[in-house]
Amino acid sequence: MTFSERLLVLLLIVLGFAIPASANNPPQPDGLFSILLIFPVVILGCRIAGLALKPKRLATRIISWIAVAVCSLFFLAAGTIFGAFAALVIVIYAVVRAVQIIQKGQSPKRFLIGTIVIAFSLFAFVDYWLSITFAYPSPEAAAESAAVSGLRSLSAAETEFAKLNRGAGTLKDLQNAKLIDGSFSDGGVCKGYRYREFGAAAKNEYVFYAIPVPELRHRGSPAEALPGFSLIRFIFRIPQREGTGFRSFSVDQTGVIRESMRPDAEPLSRDTASQWLPI
Repeated sequence: MTFSERLLVLLLIVLGFAIPASANNPPQPDGLFSILLIFPVVILGCRIAGLALKPKRLATRIISWIAVAVCSLFFLAAGTIFGAFAALVIVIYAVVRAVQIIQKGQSPKRFLIGTIVIAFSLFAFVDYWLSITFAYPSPEAAAESAAVSGLRSLSAAETEFAKLNRGAGTLKDLQNAKLIDGSFSDGGVCKGYRYREFGAAAKNEYVFYAIPVPELRHRGSPAEALPGFSLIRFIFRIPQREGTGFRSFSVDQTGVIRESMRPDAEPLSRDTASQWLPI
């Protein structure tokens, strides 16, 4: 077995076992861009090193590149374990080309060029890996999850309040009873959402709802598409800024959490909020 073959086997074993089964998120823009940049880096490295490969027919090359591009984008954009495996295949392709550059390149700097190709490929894989495994949840998903948890807390607080007072309470009543904190205050913002209520129609009835705050909508940043952004965020533990969701949520005395994608987040009435779809 040649040195290049041993290197490829070792790389396959290391990266193959390094891919976590918990990778179940789509990649961040920088992770996807980093992996796709491997192709031009490899092509440029081959040309600079003067690597002469056996030419193929033009039609064959076009079909091959289209197939590679479609498969790469499809699997890489999906993230999850499939995207990680696709990224691994691309890295192996880059390492094979880098070894060929080192062994068969015509340039006196072929070893340096091959090393750069390998280094960039490994960097791109790590960036992609972190973008799907360590990436923070999207601001929208995090805010919506927090809103659902908030309404569950309010429902539980109402249950406790009813045991002591034989009836439903308002947000202010729950706060005065020390069953909730001030983050649910009517009009205040808690993790991207405002919590509101409808007055009780009967002694044991209540409706609380959480609506997104549009001005907190996450619009992304050009920096998030720069290769290495996920890696930098991992190293320096840069927190995700607060955002808000797209859906509105409600809960009533039944304890059922409901959702709505209404353009106008404010429900028109108690009955409207009670008729939103259960999550």
